Amino acid sequence: MILRQFLHTEPVVAASYILGCGGKSACVIVDPVDSPEQYMQTASGLGMAIRYVVDTHVHADHLSTGRALAAAAGAPNLLHESVNADFDFSPVADGDHVEIGNVELEVLHLPGHTPEHIGLVVTDRTRGREPWLVATGHSLVVGDIGFERRFNKAFAIDDETAFVAAMVRDIPVPPPNAAATQAANLGNVAASV
Repeated sequence: MILRQFLHTEPVVAASYILGCGGKSACVIVDPVDSPEQYMQTASGLGMAIRYVVDTHVHADHLSTGRALAAAAGAPNLLHESVNADFDFSPVADGDHVEIGNVELEVLHLPGHTPEHIGLVVTDRTRGREPWLVATGHSLVVGDIGFERRFNKAFAIDDETAFVAAMVRDIPVPPPNAAATQAANLGNVAASV
C-alpha cells in the first residue's frame, strides 16, 4: 500500500492524501486542496493512475479542488449521498466498499463535523484483513488513530445517538466566509469567496 500526506498551510491548515495499491498501479486522492496538476504529477511519479477523488465533506475553510482533479483524471468524484451539490458526483453511503487494486476503502458516515461527513477505513488486503488506518477528514485531528482508539472519551460512547449528541454539543464558530466557501464547493457559481 502507498500512502502520502500533503500538508497545506495556505490559506488554511489542511491535509490531503494519496493512497492506493502500488502492485495494481491505482490510487485515490482524499480531500485535495492543491492544484490538480500537483496530484497528477505525484500519482504519475509513483506509477499510479488516479481511480477516485474523495471529498470527505463539504469544506467550509478552503476551496476543494476535488471536482477539477476528478475531471482532469477522468475519475469519479465521491461524496456522501446526502450532499446537495450543483454538479454531478458519485454518491457513496455508509458501508459502501471502494476497491483500488488490493486496497479496499470502507465508507463510514461520520456526521458531526458536518452532516455529510465520511471517513474511509483503509485495508491492504495483501497484508491481512485488519484495517491499517482511517482517513477521517478533519473529524479526528489529535494524537493518532491507535492512541485515540484507546484513550479518546468519545470512542468509549457505544450508543450512536449519544455519540452524535456529544460530537455536536460544542461546535466551534465557523471560519470566516464559511457559507460562501461551502456554496462554492457545492458548485454554486454565484458564490464569491
